Amino acid sequence: MDVLVTVAPNAPWTLWDLSRMRAELESIFGREVDLVDKKALIVDQRNVLIHAYYEIEIERIWALAQQDIPRLLEQLEKLMPPEEG
Repeated sequence: MDVLVTVAPNAPWTLWDLSRMRAELESIFGREVDLVDKKALIVDQRNVLIHAYYEIEIERIWALAQQDIPRLLEQLEKLMPPEEG
């Protein structure tokens, strides 16, 4: 599973942090996770849409939207601190 990662330019993160993030997400989802940068994703998706659109599997995209994304959001909400107010 690919997980889109965006890190603020001034955030004090290291490759070790990304490695731990990947391991935590793998334990949450129970499968291998690849962390993907937004710029890389945009380039890859553009290449598929322009050069290999015939390889797009609408059923897989729909399944991802219906099954995996809601599960991801549920798990991410558990990691977020409670809102003050």
